[in-house]
Amino acid sequence: RTGFMDVRFYSIALSLAVLVGQLTIAGCSLAYMLVFTVYLSNDVVFYWLMLILVIYFGGMLIVEPLCLIVVDVWYHTIVDRVALGFGFGKYSLTADLRYRHVVREVKSLFLDEIHAVGAIRIQRWWKAVLGTHIAIYEQTQSASKIQ
Repeated sequence: RTGFMDVRFYSIALSLAVLVGQLTIAGCSLAYMLVFTVYLSNDVVFYWLMLILVIYFGGMLIVEPLCLIVVDVWYHTIVDRVALGFGFGKYSLTADLRYRHVVREVKSLFLDEIHAVGAIRIQRWWKAVLGTHIAIYEQTQSASKIQ
């Protein structure tokens, strides 16, 4: 079973360093806000807090969705392409030429068979649906002829 551990570019220590850095920035921002609001007059504090709220909600409604798109779509696509090119993670089996015939056999024997069985089942289901519609139509026609 593959996971995010298969295609990562940095270690756990670096991840913890990034987390500590983000928490430090958040703590310093909170300390800055608490220290400087004491020295300002009421109107300035009100406008400043409104600015902070606008920045917060702007970040929440605009910046975070953009970050999700960039990280979850673009970054993961790039990592997936790099993994495919170099044979990392889930592509490690197909990257080696010794195992390409195994992948090809699995595709031809297993996946093509599943595809054929699925197509047959869908055709049978549609045939049953059409048969049901024909029977309902004939019942409706015969009921209208009796009336």
